[in-house]
Amino acid sequence: MHIFTKLKSHFSVLHTGVLLLLLGILGVAFWIRCQGLPNLPEGQFTANDAYLYYWLSEMISENGSLPARDMHRWVPVGRDLEQTLPLYSYITAYTYKLITPFFPDVSLYQVHIFAPVVCFVLGMGILCLYLYRAFGLGVAISVGLLLAFLPSGVERSAAGFSDRDSWCWLLGILA
Repeated sequence: MHIFTKLKSHFSVLHTGVLLLLLGILGVAFWIRCQGLPNLPEGQFTANDAYLYYWLSEMISENGSLPARDMHRWVPVGRDLEQTLPLYSYITAYTYKLITPFFPDVSLYQVHIFAPVVCFVLGMGILCLYLYRAFGLGVAISVGLLLAFLPSGVERSAAGFSDRDSWCWLLGILA
């Protein structure tokens, strides 16, 4: 019985160490993606589509849902908003509504600024845990470090980009 207790404590220490290492990589990935925030003017994004998703989120947070047609585009008929796949805007709007009772100073703009970083880091964490369970520590750490530092991944998942790329990446990982 004494041997099993030693083995159990060894594995829990090993898993705790791996978890701390992965959390460290995720923390560095989050920190890297937030480096450009001081240079980003208030109310601005670093991508064009982010303004559309922010506007859609504003309408959702004010009205509870989107209208059937956007009359600002494709005049006089208007654009069918179901074709824009508005799930990302719904998620950010309802995340904002969920956060504000606990943190009343958080704005919808701030939720949109940090949404790509949170989605990317969450997806990366899930992927690294899966890779650790399936292939071991070396593969999980290698993939985690590559994803954390790869310039093409950093650019599209940085704070302020606020496009759907990180959200789609998270959904792809979950699928």
